[in-house]
Amino acid sequence: MQIIDAHHHFWDPSRGDYSWMPQDNKILNRKYDLEDLAKDSRSIDLYKTVLVQAAATNAETEYMLNIAENSDLVSGVVGWVNFEDCLLYTSDAAD
Repeated sequence: MQIIDAHHHFWDPSRGDYSWMPQDNKILNRKYDLEDLAKDSRSIDLYKTVLVQAAATNAETEYMLNIAENSDLVSGVVGWVNFEDCLLYTSDAAD
């Protein structure tokens, strides 16, 4: 049976926008990426995954979109956007 992981996090602490991440936690405070997912899912038929943001920044969303663009395994991204930033809502953005 093919499996779709509907909620998966990748992160790279060197990017600097994971304020929630304890610096002294060796399990969390390291990069998690496609290689980790491939290794950890060898025993199942992982067909696709959906990346979910781990930081409330535009840079995090761009980071995940870049991963998705370069991977057949990632089928979607749940990113972050600041809905209160009125500069995002210009007439050009609606076109």
